Order: sequence, then structure tokens, then C-alpha cells
Amino acid sequence: MKSLVLIVFILCFLSCKKQNSNFQSSLGNDKNNNHHINTNKTSEKFVKKPVHMKVIEDSVFNPGKYIKFKDTIRINYEYNEDLFEILPLIPDSAMNSWRWSKKERKQLISSIKKNNYFVDTDPRYNNVQIIKPNYFRTQVVDGSWCMSLYKIQKDHFIIITNDMVGDGKEIMSFEYKNNVLTPYELKNIYYQYPNNLINDSKCKEELEEILSYIDYDFYTKNQIKIYYPISKKDCYNGNLITYIFNKKDKNFHITDITWILE
Repeated sequence: MKSLVLIVFILCFLSCKKQNSNFQSSLGNDKNNNHHINTNKTSEKFVKKPVHMKVIEDSVFNPGKYIKFKDTIRINYEYNEDLFEILPLIPDSAMNSWRWSKKERKQLISSIKKNNYFVDTDPRYNNVQIIKPNYFRTQVVDGSWCMSLYKIQKDHFIIITNDMVGDGKEIMSFEYKNNVLTPYELKNIYYQYPNNLINDSKCKEELEEILSYIDYDFYTKNQIKIYYPISKKDCYNGNLITYIFNKKDKNFHITDITWILE
């Protein structure tokens, strides 16, 4: 009988010891897990994740790249060097609606030349949208402003600017040669129409009344596209005219008249 009691006592003792060991092991694992979690939280608190840069249309930089500050816009100066050399020379009169001074433009370009970026602190003002070797466009308070380059040869361009605001647009053209900018007259382009746009002389008066509403597209290299807000196919041969730049006479010539959907 005493032997049986002794055996039962030993079995109970061993069982309790095992449970206590499992409990201590479990407690140790929880401590390790808690320590691991706290470590992650601490690292997330102090490690800053990169944010996407502000994206503009630029065929050099990959929009998927990361940059430290979200208001920093990356631009390749060397790739767009001609454009940046000309931009500070544009007269203030070409920006009457919003006044981007030559001094401000020089400061901007100096930053781009040095760092290949600039900081856009106010998204509502001078919000650069497109930079290409032949084209620059920025959104301004109540419209947009663009500049387009048409290359004749090295350091020689025809320049067109378009100051577009809610109540109209102001287009100017210049010739840039060896770092000198002078006014340049482009014939048969602005607020005009070619005779072969009309196929019925009765429509001429109507066309002349809407000339101030025509739209210009200077985006495509060596081209100008002009859209006329007309739709009468019995009067006109189209509502979109495409001009190609000719280096020899430094002017634009019609290559196509067609209809596009409104």
C-alpha cells in the first residue's frame, strides 16, 4: 500500500514539473515575440520611407524613381539645354498675364543646371507640366503658358510663345541666333486662314468672325496644328490644319487639312 502511494506521489510531482516547464517556455516565447514587435515599431517610427517625386512629362527621367522631397521636380538640364538657355531671354511682355520675371527664370534655371531639379513650393502657381527639348509648358493662376522651339541649326531657332488665359491668348514669335533674341514675324499663321480651307465663298464672313477662337497646338516637334471651331462640311474642307516647319525659309507650310471630331 505504501509503495502504491509513493508511485502516485512521484507521478503527480513529475506531471506538475512538466507543466511548469511548459508554462515558463511559453512565457519566454511571448517575451521574445513582444520584444520583436516593439523593435519593429521603433524602427518604423524613425525610418522615413521615400515618397514619389512630383511627375512632369520628361522623356529622360523615369516617373517610378524615388526622391527625398515630394515638391522636388527632377529635370535633366543637359538634355534640355537649348530650351533653358533661351527661356531667360524671353521678354516679360510675352508673359503679360502672370509676370514671370527674367530674374526668377534665371534663378530657376541656375538651380536646374546645378542640381538637375528645382523645388516647386506652390502647386497653384507656375506648376511646370511639360519639359522637352522642343517644348515647355507651365500652368499658371488662370491658364497656361508655353514656349516651343523650331531648330534651324545649332544655336539658331525660331521661338513661339503662347500665353493662354481665360479671356484669350497672346502668341509671340522670335528668332534666336548666337544668344541673341529678336522679334520675328511669321506670315499666314496667326488668326488667319488659307484660301483652300473654304470651298464656298459664302462662308468666308462666318469664318472671319470666329478667328479669335481658333486653338493652336505647338507641342509636336517641327509642327503647328491649328483647330478651327467649324463644322459645316458644305462650306469648309476641314477644321484642322497641320503646318510643317521649313528650315530654309524659316516659315511653316501646310501639309494637311482634315476633319476631326468635336
